[in-house]
Amino acid sequence: LPNIVVIVTTVMLLLEARRIARRGRESLRWQGILTVTLTAGVFCLSVIPYTVYLIAAAYVTEEPPGPFHINFFRVAACSLQFNILCNFYIYSLTLTSFRKFLRERSIVVAACLSIRSSDPSINVAMNTRV
Repeated sequence: LPNIVVIVTTVMLLLEARRIARRGRESLRWQGILTVTLTAGVFCLSVIPYTVYLIAAAYVTEEPPGPFHINFFRVAACSLQFNILCNFYIYSLTLTSFRKFLRERSIVVAACLSIRSSDPSINVAMNTRV
């Protein structure tokens, strides 16, 4: 069901974007549309193995649990995490505002890490280069 909702709403968004682009009077933000499309596509692809596992698990009866219930479940569960991992890269590649936000936050974090402490052990740890 979540895949169907994601696919339908993405198609609706693309149809609306096409309609606006044809009119040509309004500015169209292709960055946002690309981001939504990529995010929806990766979500659907990452949920497929888990959906297959849930459907097939009812038909696979192994006592004790065999490779299907152990290995395929691990692959399916990892594929769900793949979606979360990809979101960071999709946003970084498609949204300039997200890149700007990351740049600003990394400067703040770097400034916080470079502050000297009265505790010499902290200063030594911060000056250690890898």
